[in-house]
Amino acid sequence: MILQIQEVLKATGGKLLQGEKLAIFPGISTDSRTVAEGELFVALKGSRFDGHHYAIEALEKKAGGVIIEEDKVGDLRWNGYRPRAVIAVKDTLMALGDMARDWRRKYRTPVVALTGSNGKTTTKELIAACLGATFPILKTKGNLNNLIGLPLTLLALTEKERVVVLEMGMNVPGEIRRLTEIAEPDVGLITNIQKVHLEGIGSLERLKEEKGELFQGMRRDGAILVNQDDPRVVELANHYPGQKISFGIDHPAEVMAKEIRLRGTEGTSFTLILKGEVVEIHLRLLGRHFVPNALSAIAVACLFGMEVRQAKEALEHFQPLPMRMEVVPLKGGTMLINDAYNANPCPGRYVGTRKFYKRGPSTDRGEGEQPLHRFSRHLGRRSAPCCGVSNSSWISAGEGKGGGGSFRGHYPIKANDSKRGLDIGQRLEKDGHGKNRSGINRGEGLRIVIFPPLSSS
Repeated sequence: MILQIQEVLKATGGKLLQGEKLAIFPGISTDSRTVAEGELFVALKGSRFDGHHYAIEALEKKAGGVIIEEDKVGDLRWNGYRPRAVIAVKDTLMALGDMARDWRRKYRTPVVALTGSNGKTTTKELIAACLGATFPILKTKGNLNNLIGLPLTLLALTEKERVVVLEMGMNVPGEIRRLTEIAEPDVGLITNIQKVHLEGIGSLERLKEEKGELFQGMRRDGAILVNQDDPRVVELANHYPGQKISFGIDHPAEVMAKEIRLRGTEGTSFTLILKGEVVEIHLRLLGRHFVPNALSAIAVACLFGMEVRQAKEALEHFQPLPMRMEVVPLKGGTMLINDAYNANPCPGRYVGTRKFYKRGPSTDRGEGEQPLHRFSRHLGRRSAPCCGVSNSSWISAGEGKGGGGSFRGHYPIKANDSKRGLDIGQRLEKDGHGKNRSGINRGEGLRIVIFPPLSSS
């Protein structure tokens, strides 16, 4: 990356307080601990930090310049660091996004952007796996999907990449709108809209409006992927004038899955129906809920001219992400299903003939979400022998009998019970499984389910 200071000033509307008017920067950083020589440091403010406190430290590390907010100008003494640049803007976070948008406009690289209540990161990785089999791609790393992570991803774009795949998260109202303004997507996808992460939003209807900002803010000559099984997504898609490609399981769509087979820890299989073709696909992912994610990836791949067989091969080689229905074999043939990543309470998860529920964190509750946090009490009653640990509230574990029957070996575990959580982690370690692999760290929030070996029945 070679970023000219005049490009920075034009994009941000900033004022150059000090520095050479022909200066260039080899990169942009928001972390004073890792800023490299010559890079432009952007001093961001957050609820628990203020990058302005580290602006001078960045200059001491030979950063090429710093971007600070206008109301902080009088607080910093930068005169001893000439000729390095000091640029003042009204809002450094806004400036970061504006620079990313201008950088994105330098290239004609198509951008695929996705958001949704569930499955964003897995879907992003599936799309990237399919497209990456044919094209050099740039994608969101991990879940760096916010107003900092997305701009930094775009600022890493070069002439080498043929496609960009971006994940968009949301913590506050207006975030999807702003991310869409920055990314200017050519292809958009809303995976689903469900009663999760409602804190700060308040209601499902309001959440739908916020997620819909992706379709509303996209370029009009682009394309969107429409989940036909989610009526809220369908409603939002009805207002988009560009190309639409539908996918689904239960409702007619251009890209459909039929005959879904759950194969326990071996994964999930389904029959793909697309343009008259019937193709068998086997995922190494556990659960029916991954099928719509795979369908959307296939739809994107076909939109970019890939053949179905290419998408099929990429999907069938895709490995589950850590802590997302990850299978960890234990001694004696027992399997640990690690689903500890920040997951949501809506879907019950299914593995083969044995059913278990996964719990979502209790910190993101909103209207209508409280009842969803009550179903964990049914784990022991409605599942085969297993042990379940949630990362929020209480969850039951043991060997259950149908209905409201009794439990043998039944015991509840609470995530913030550090001693109980640590005891479980130590037992797993004794079985030869490190804490990092099992997703257990010092007894903090856990969500694991342990199944005995599956019988032939």
